[in-house]
Amino acid sequence: MRENKWMSDEYSEGQLKSVLRTESEWYEAFEENPGFALLSESQQDDAGAVTEFFAKYTYEYLGLEPKEWNEAAVHECLTDILPRKVSAEPAFFESVAPVLGNFFTFLAERGLLANGRKLGETAKKLHGDIIAAAGDRSTWGPAKSMVMAAQEAGVDIRNENALRAFMLELNLRQMAVQAKSSGPRQTGPAAPPAFGTKSKRSYAEVGPYEPCPCGSGRKFKFCCRGAYNSAQHGRTEAQRTQSEWNQATTDGEPPFMAELRPDLDDKVDQLMQQLEAGAGRTVEPKIRALLQKHPGYHMTHYAMGAYLGAVENNPAAALPFFERAVEIFPPFPEGHFNVGTAAMKTADIAKAVAGFRAAVRYSGKDDRIAEMAREQLQFLEKAALKGTTFKSLDAYIANAQLFDAAFQCLSEFQFEDAVKKFKRVLDGFPNHVQSYGNMALAYAGLGKKAAAMECFEKALALDPSYEPARANRRTMAAMREGEPFIPGGIQEVHYYADRLRAENPRAES
Repeated sequence: MRENKWMSDEYSEGQLKSVLRTESEWYEAFEENPGFALLSESQQDDAGAVTEFFAKYTYEYLGLEPKEWNEAAVHECLTDILPRKVSAEPAFFESVAPVLGNFFTFLAERGLLANGRKLGETAKKLHGDIIAAAGDRSTWGPAKSMVMAAQEAGVDIRNENALRAFMLELNLRQMAVQAKSSGPRQTGPAAPPAFGTKSKRSYAEVGPYEPCPCGSGRKFKFCCRGAYNSAQHGRTEAQRTQSEWNQATTDGEPPFMAELRPDLDDKVDQLMQQLEAGAGRTVEPKIRALLQKHPGYHMTHYAMGAYLGAVENNPAAALPFFERAVEIFPPFPEGHFNVGTAAMKTADIAKAVAGFRAAVRYSGKDDRIAEMAREQLQFLEKAALKGTTFKSLDAYIANAQLFDAAFQCLSEFQFEDAVKKFKRVLDGFPNHVQSYGNMALAYAGLGKKAAAMECFEKALALDPSYEPARANRRTMAAMREGEPFIPGGIQEVHYYADRLRAENPRAES
């Protein structure tokens, strides 16, 4: 077997994109050729993936560009690389030889590949070998082994939730076996896990866009890089325990459905580059089409979130896409950072803090994503804790959640509980104007006019421009002491969000 070209300086991400562009142009022309029409419907459905896999893998693993394709490359890719990497049903591999046979012949007829007819004949002769290799478990990579195990267990591998549930159960069983065989768990930071045994390269030596050493066929950046960095550097805010590491690695399994279409990372990459180059709204249809075709892949959701945030300037719309991306693939630092950024811009401090902390956790100590996330956390801490007695963001978030619970009681006319909870909010945040305004409404519901008016006065003393308190105080003027007063037109404003937007220019950018 030839040396993998990605291990030398000759490998180029830009050249890979050129290879895939050439393949795409050739394939589009092939679709209009009679040779394509001779394929069965299922073979036509698989044709695009087959030709793209072949072009991608022969460059990544054999170092060959399309003009350099030869019989040895066809044999090695079709009987070794492709069956080992691609998780698909047998029908897909039954399409490989007919598709490539006709594709190579077409290229010869058009003068695009001089030895195309020979390559076509070679591909067709390998039909049985391809199917046999695809079914040979001893050659499967770890990701394919897990996906195929799920299929054999009766799991619909096209059902993302069912597949993830199976993977989680399998991982937990493996962890239980390991715990039983390794004795008591250690305390303190855990050693980096053994990500695989096939590669002789250290994870520290692998570039972010090189194939992952675990053998999944995915880029290192989008596979084990986050988990590896976490294992090396641990948590920033507190030392990670063994159980926390186990949870992180369990949650951080790669999204195995992506193994069916390893070309998606490159497609998203291209769209992101177009966005960075200022393509703007012209990219949106391509991203949306990719997302609709691959709704179970983390990078398609990330791309849509990036578009909505950067081009549409709509962080509220972008946030669910970033959240979905990290739900599908947890060890994704960029995804978590964008969850934090979008949440901060929508004034959701709890979600912003969680996003930035996850970005740090899954990034290396010297990683730029981690640096930016720490910077945002420091900014949030300074802005959120101003005027409070809280010592940490966690305390602030807990108090914010208490405020939400108090407001829920108010909206459900549970006035006594609402008063108790708003008082607890004010214990930690004595200058919280909206708690005074809402507690006044709760007192009014209890028929306590004097207490309600006192709360309005305290709210206005803290913020004379707080219009909801002024409006509600005027409404309460008709109230009588001892008679519950619940007018339907009382105004309320969520002051946490208003305060963040007013004092945090980053939330408006």
